[in-house]
Amino acid sequence: MSIKFLHCADIHLGTKSEFGGTKVRRYIAESFQRLVGLAIDEGTDLFIVAGDLFDSPRISPATSNLVDRALSDLTSAGMRVVLLPGTHDAYDSSSPYHQLKLPENTHIITPQNPSFLFDDLPGGVFVCGRAQTKTKSNENALEGLSPNPQAALNIAVAHGSVVGQVTEDAMLIHTEDIARSGFDYIALGHWHSYQQMNDRPPAIYPGALEPTRRDHHDTGWAVVGEFSLENKKLNYRKERVGILQVETLPLQIEPLTESAEIHSLVAERGDPQLILIIELSGTTSPNFTLNREEFLAEYSSSFLHLDIIDHTSPPEEFSPADFGERTTAGVFARLVAERMDEASDDKERALLGEILREGLSRLGKGGGE
Repeated sequence: MSIKFLHCADIHLGTKSEFGGTKVRRYIAESFQRLVGLAIDEGTDLFIVAGDLFDSPRISPATSNLVDRALSDLTSAGMRVVLLPGTHDAYDSSSPYHQLKLPENTHIITPQNPSFLFDDLPGGVFVCGRAQTKTKSNENALEGLSPNPQAALNIAVAHGSVVGQVTEDAMLIHTEDIARSGFDYIALGHWHSYQQMNDRPPAIYPGALEPTRRDHHDTGWAVVGEFSLENKKLNYRKERVGILQVETLPLQIEPLTESAEIHSLVAERGDPQLILIIELSGTTSPNFTLNREEFLAEYSSSFLHLDIIDHTSPPEEFSPADFGERTTAGVFARLVAERMDEASDDKERALLGEILREGLSRLGKGGGE
């Protein structure tokens, strides 16, 4: 006989993503429905959200209805649900959790009710945590939490940063507290990439359900755990639920002879569920020009989001004649080059280099006469 649970976090329903809110909100809503379906298909006994089910205190009727339906489906499947308020949906007077129609099987961890014992499950399951409130700062997320000896399975839920990732946050989690906690599993939330912070007991960030920023890599996971009552062993695995991906494509300019090679690389990667960030670096040359605005206009429709970050620098020495002396680009290059020769320090020269690079990118090779 065993007990099964599903652990997820950082759903961020109703998000205001930098990739376009409407599209990403739709993907998150669809992935949340798949997450509920996964829990039902797995026959889990317990569904845990370790903070930030919602992206903000204000939720739309559509989001409220989506969560109400999900909770109803989980109830119909005989599941217990535990929700921990996080940094985006903190538990205070304006908390979105006050707007939900909570079935009897759904439990919100609050300062008043920090723990729940499910003694109707085989062996008994104890879940506890500390809810985020807007007044907390650098508080210990595991302080005051301890296992219940009456339960076969003890789970702590924490939304915060493990010390070492940052030094300040609304909630902090200390590695030594994890190791000596006595819990069988610690369900973490707040960091948006999948990370296992400890083995005994397992302390895991499943990551965000879908990426909402360009630095959100390795997202889309849930953790499914199964605790055997016979040998007291916990097995767990990660299951992919989300479908969006962030890819950073670093490109050195020097090996590339012309911008057509970048066009080819990007065209091959076209995917409406991909967020592609191109990072250009190296030294530019007269033979290489890339008009950022035109490039994005041509390829953005092939991706969920496409962007170029330009870290390139102009050559230390070049001749404006390389760009055509009578062209707009050539005249511009000559004038900026003269200013660079007169620059008073490296900072001014670097700034003029950025102006030169951006100007030639907009003008294109040769410009016009």
